[in-house]
Amino acid sequence: MRVWINEESNTLYFVARTTERVRWTNAKEVKQVEWCLFVLHFSPEQKLLYLASTNKGSNFASLAKAVGAGEQINGESMFRSLGNIGRLVFNNLGVTKHGRRNLSFAMYTGADVKQALSETEKKGSRKSNISGYGWEGGKQITIGCSYKGRVWSKAGGTIPRFIQWAEHVGAKVIDDTIDTKSVIANVLIPEYAVDLPDCAILTIDWPFELLANAEDKISVSAGGRSYDWLSISLEWQSVDRDEKRIEFSILTDESPEALAVFAMVVKGEAGFEIEECTDVGPILKVGAGERPLVDFFNDYPPLIRFVDLSELDGNILLRAEDAGIAPLPADRVSSWDWSDVDITKESLWKDGVERQDSVQWLAAQYFVDAGFDVVFDDDGSNEAADLVCVKEADDHIILALVHCKFSGKSVSGGRVKDVVEVASQAIRSARWPGKFKELVRHINNRVRTRKLEEGRSLFLAGSAASLGTILRASRFKEVRPQIWIIQPGLSAKELTQNQSVVLGAAAAYLKETLSVDLDIVGSA
Repeated sequence: MRVWINEESNTLYFVARTTERVRWTNAKEVKQVEWCLFVLHFSPEQKLLYLASTNKGSNFASLAKAVGAGEQINGESMFRSLGNIGRLVFNNLGVTKHGRRNLSFAMYTGADVKQALSETEKKGSRKSNISGYGWEGGKQITIGCSYKGRVWSKAGGTIPRFIQWAEHVGAKVIDDTIDTKSVIANVLIPEYAVDLPDCAILTIDWPFELLANAEDKISVSAGGRSYDWLSISLEWQSVDRDEKRIEFSILTDESPEALAVFAMVVKGEAGFEIEECTDVGPILKVGAGERPLVDFFNDYPPLIRFVDLSELDGNILLRAEDAGIAPLPADRVSSWDWSDVDITKESLWKDGVERQDSVQWLAAQYFVDAGFDVVFDDDGSNEAADLVCVKEADDHIILALVHCKFSGKSVSGGRVKDVVEVASQAIRSARWPGKFKELVRHINNRVRTRKLEEGRSLFLAGSAASLGTILRASRFKEVRPQIWIIQPGLSAKELTQNQSVVLGAAAAYLKETLSVDLDIVGSA
């Protein structure tokens, strides 16, 4: 065994090998060899020693003491590691129950987590271990912690990345200002959807299991045609709360008519069922595998968000005890001069014609004039945003995801429809800032797959080469996101209660996930 030490970062690491006989044979020649990585890092500022190992069989207290460590931190303070995580959801929650011979420990998952949280409030019970996921630092993260003194994540990476993660978690564990009770109070609680929420649907999104795949590996085929990922979209159509039924459709860029229509019926504890309402039978292809899309949806249903920011995942409804949603104040809506724009025209290009009197055109000119290195037209199905705008600064990178929408009429007004779709787009785009490399790949896929009219470029400023330069710089510079909504049909003077609630929900979601304030542009 060799040991390496980096004195500059106070980090020691080594690999240990163990060889054991296997239990399923008497043959002495057959043995099991296991290699385990150990990393020990000391932070003099925090006065904490971090020990990580791929061997989970021990806390290796003797190893820690051999390098000068004191007592291991444990107890309630370990749950401070869950602090400052937005939209936190628990996958599992273990409860230890003292004084009960027949049941000293119980593990709860899914909708049973709500019962577990109630158990932890009872005398003689306490939280043992928790694992879940949420948003922190503008990225989706996983987190787990135990009363006995462990914290873990499903993320992988290099030793320097582990050190950064460990010191970030350690800072929270020793922070006395983090109240573990308030952390638990703000978690999204899963429960069986006995009824649908009594508010409007805000967004419907593809399931995470599909979004985790590379875009160029996904397609849908139907009627002898194949449609790549960047030419199809998912939209909800109607809600029947009495029947607990939600209809949604698959659309393509080629036609306003739905390629296929599906309906999801929620049955509470009995589960859910998704059926196809059309007779198309679309096939989902991911890499080399393929299966009927309706079968995939029955395993991995679309994620549906409501205006109260509750989320429906099949028959499981996630919502906070206090959503904290407030109507958006009218002074949050800034105004632009739309005198040279037909505000009923959204896209910069339509039917092979460049429209310099469109909403997207004026928005693009704003970011070009603001000195953004890249302004990219991503308008289309499964877009990251109508405009993806990137600017490299001395010590960071600005990423502006801009969502444009045409006005329902030639004058601004209080139409709720004018804000619902663009607010939905803003919420769906939250997944991109934490995946800048994947966003650049998405842009390159758009360039590769879109058939362009003569004289048209999707780069309104910059190029693929300049975007690649910024991508390389992102290895050393923080990406700071901005999310914009541009809707000339919206007016601060005529902002209605319904409009402000929808915009408030979008603003709250982006604050909880990306920790950014939503920028909103309308008319005077």
